[in-house]
Amino acid sequence: MTETTLTAILASDEYAAQLAEFSDHYADIQRRRANLDAEEARLLARSAAYADAFADVTVPAIFPPAERQALSRRSTCAALAMATRTPERTVQRATNDAERLVNEAPAVLESLEAGRISARHAQTIIDQLSDVPTAGRTAFLAEVLPVAEESTNANLRRRARVLRERLHPESITARAVRSEADRRVEFEPAADGMAWVHLFTTAPIAQGIIERVEAAAAESRQAGDTRTCAQLQADALAALALTGVTPEDIMSSPVLPHPIEVQEHIKPTVQITVPALSMAGVSDAPACSTATARSTPRPLPVSR
Repeated sequence: MTETTLTAILASDEYAAQLAEFSDHYADIQRRRANLDAEEARLLARSAAYADAFADVTVPAIFPPAERQALSRRSTCAALAMATRTPERTVQRATNDAERLVNEAPAVLESLEAGRISARHAQTIIDQLSDVPTAGRTAFLAEVLPVAEESTNANLRRRARVLRERLHPESITARAVRSEADRRVEFEPAADGMAWVHLFTTAPIAQGIIERVEAAAAESRQAGDTRTCAQLQADALAALALTGVTPEDIMSSPVLPHPIEVQEHIKPTVQITVPALSMAGVSDAPACSTATARSTPRPLPVSR
């Protein structure tokens, strides 16, 4: 064995040993993080139970019982949000998920606590579990948890959907009819003056919307528009929602309006929000203002 070969082997062994050290350390960090996530879930679930137990004491009796509980929970979430500089809505969602994890899936919580799964795995299971009837949840958890402990979260999502479909006692048709009642639109602020608009609707309608904006973007691109496909699709949907642009309009004038032109149809308004507990004299939390916008679309053409 030459000196060069020996040196290469030693370097390779050292490299492998260093990689093993990095891997072990990284795995240990992930286990500790999972344990902290489980601890956080227990704390949030406990805070929710505490808020419910003391709702009648902390909230004035002028509010109905259900509203007293909701206000007590909001007050608790607000305190946690202020302590961590986290949006109150984020804390509320985390608390709801924590309650489901602690109360409905204790085995999943134990696996998270032991570091066998991550918080993302646990969230995937909880999300799928919410769509499984109570009678089928035990079987679902018994099958999905071993999968979570041995696979990536992406693979778990696929397997969990299959398991949910197989174990669900209702047909997909019946579930689709019931889920249709949950259709809605949600607004999510983003950085740098941007925002997301989420539409939850039936798959055929969603597909139809996508195809319509893609067609409009393609027409505008063919007419010489230099915007990217993503920008054109976003602008097409904005124009359709705010100004009533239709496929007929696109055929006669294929170039889509620019966002600046669309914004001319928006009238801003300002709303002042006063916390309910402040109005009741229980809290001194300040009011806050929010800006909203209302569009003034032109009438859509009437089909003949």
